[in-house]
Amino acid sequence: MKKDLLLKSDIPPFGLRLQPPLRKLLDAACEESGRSMNAEITRRVEQSFARPEDEIVRRHVPQSELQQILDRLDKQQRDIDAIGGKVGVRSGPPAKKKAGK
Repeated sequence: MKKDLLLKSDIPPFGLRLQPPLRKLLDAACEESGRSMNAEITRRVEQSFARPEDEIVRRHVPQSELQQILDRLDKQQRDIDAIGGKVGVRSGPPAKKKAGK
């Protein structure tokens, strides 16, 4: 993986087709997180590759770089949680409703 991130304007668009049920789940995730569709998809893909047990990651990403990625994701999550706390929004899954409500 390359350490230097590209500017948004330098990243070529990537078309993606999703089955309607998956799209609905993604829409709901975006609504709950407050992220754009692109940001939500990017976050989820990054997280899927951030798992150290992922075979692709073990073969292609040096351990030191993987740790940097994990640290960056952790910091982003803390920033999101801090911002969400200021506006009363949670970044995690919605609270479960009590029975009868």
